[in-house]
Amino acid sequence: GPDGIKQIAARIHAKACTLAENLKAAGYNLLNTTWFDTLTIGLPAGKSADALMQLAVSKEINLRKVDDQTVAISVDETTAGEDLQSLV
Repeated sequence: GPDGIKQIAARIHAKACTLAENLKAAGYNLLNTTWFDTLTIGLPAGKSADALMQLAVSKEINLRKVDDQTVAISVDETTAGEDLQSLV
């Protein structure tokens, strides 16, 4: 019911917040100031979206290339804690 949906949504948002904090700590720039499940990430100087996309594919992680210096990622109810760590 509605309470179950709210609980799922809260868990998804918490995962996105954890990922956001981990990315900030690793030197990435979050370009969106608010989010539910999707983060837009500005890459540090010297890192390209293409190189990160290749690394992500090798780890079976789906990213979306926004431009040469920006990627986006969404989390959902299937995203595990290990996934959050391997993304950073």
